[in-house]
Amino acid sequence: SSSLIVGPNYTPYQARSAMIESSLCYISCLFFFLLTLQGIDGFGIVLNTPSKSQTITSLHQARKSSFLRLYDDSDYDNDRMNDYSHDEQQYNDKNNGMVKEYLATCIPGLSNVLAMELEQLGATNIEPLGNAAVSFTNSPSNPHVGLRALLWIRTAHQILELIVGEIPNIQTRDDVYEAIRSTVNVKQLLGNGKGGMLTLSSKVILNGRVPKDISHSHYTALTIKNALVDQVRDLRDDNERPNVDTDQADVPLVSIFFGRPERDNTADMTLYRSLHPPGSLHKRGYRAGNAVHKAAMKESLAAGLLLSSKFDEALLHLTQDDGNKNTICLVDPMCGSGSLIIEAAMMVADVAPGLMRIKCGVPGFQMPPVLRWKQDDDDNDITQIWKDMLIDATQRAKEGMRNFQNVDIIANDIHDGALDLLEASLTKAGLSHAVQVSQGDCCDVQFPSKSPSTKSKKEQVWVMTNPPWGVRLSEDDHNSWESLRSFLRETCPKGRTQAWVLSGNKSATKHLGLRRSQSIVIKTGQQDL
Repeated sequence: SSSLIVGPNYTPYQARSAMIESSLCYISCLFFFLLTLQGIDGFGIVLNTPSKSQTITSLHQARKSSFLRLYDDSDYDNDRMNDYSHDEQQYNDKNNGMVKEYLATCIPGLSNVLAMELEQLGATNIEPLGNAAVSFTNSPSNPHVGLRALLWIRTAHQILELIVGEIPNIQTRDDVYEAIRSTVNVKQLLGNGKGGMLTLSSKVILNGRVPKDISHSHYTALTIKNALVDQVRDLRDDNERPNVDTDQADVPLVSIFFGRPERDNTADMTLYRSLHPPGSLHKRGYRAGNAVHKAAMKESLAAGLLLSSKFDEALLHLTQDDGNKNTICLVDPMCGSGSLIIEAAMMVADVAPGLMRIKCGVPGFQMPPVLRWKQDDDDNDITQIWKDMLIDATQRAKEGMRNFQNVDIIANDIHDGALDLLEASLTKAGLSHAVQVSQGDCCDVQFPSKSPSTKSKKEQVWVMTNPPWGVRLSEDDHNSWESLRSFLRETCPKGRTQAWVLSGNKSATKHLGLRRSQSIVIKTGQQDL
């Protein structure tokens, strides 16, 4: 059930539709498109840039029928704040009963890809929420799918476990304080199971037009922290309180507020705890300590584009070919600092992103916060389960290195500075041997002697590239696109090439003179590239 990219247990996810909601504000358009001309196939993605709040707004707009919602819309007709009471047994039934509800977030437009990954891991009740998040649950047969997701998911930015579902009618910080005190079981949340207390942090995300009294995220986060601390003090005879740790908290809390101006200018509040340390999961760690290219693509976006192109399925076909007659040559002729290249190499080698974070020394991931939470099943050692997952992932990575016998990866760029960053990242990731790096104009890129230009017709060329385009870089991109056109038309073998090109400038793509045969919409901030 842990097979993700390469393995006999792989189950293709059929719902690969990337239909994107049109409710978000589009700032710029980025196309990742499939090209078809004289046997050259390609793919396209449109990228737009909403703010973070717009992303979560889309998420909430799609959540009305979600299992994460604990209250019906009819509940809003009552004065809920006067009716809340803490039902410890109900809380424990949900958490001790092994059924946990999760939320995974991603770059807008990749929710269907994220859902595909979760299905491969054995998650249940998978439901894309808008275009930037997916809700899911574990199951009795797969109780630790949250841990598996933390280790294996490539496209997620956050993985959160639900603590309290949407609480309506929040207008003031006093409402926040009372809601937290009346709904959260602090023994379960902050107890360590040994009579001690866990550390916590509190983060607030505000979306839409929220009431003025809760519009400052810092003070609203402090209110949530104070409500929990006061509740702990009330329960203890020694007046001790849990400590706050903003960097490596045992329980990193994330509260999402969604403004409801149509309901007397109130807000809905939902409380989660993060399975991982603060920060985004798109960071694998292989770039740590290196300067980041000004146009670097996020690792999660690169992985999402590769999965959208079904590169993982092509790798699967290689492992199923007993005669080893099929080969793939993946090339990025304008690789920059190499996000697409490194993520592709990780997929070929079956390297889990979580394992890469540990290898590269990202703080807090060898023993993530989820391992420090109070466990309800004393016979189920969560730390040992995590260690077993890491051992399995390590073995898969060792075996996956053999896949490079049938896969060539070529990285090229005209700028030596970008290639220096790529080579440093490859070295840190332990993948230098897997990638052939060259410097020069992309029209001069040549395939190795054993690759599809000279070998069996079963061999495939997979072009994945993110050329410079005016919205992202100030330099004139005309010559770059002309060189890419030459490479695709004159160097790539006809009938055996798929060309996947990322762009945010429609006029630039016209230089290719190729017909787009598929398009997917992606949305991200300009600073995220």
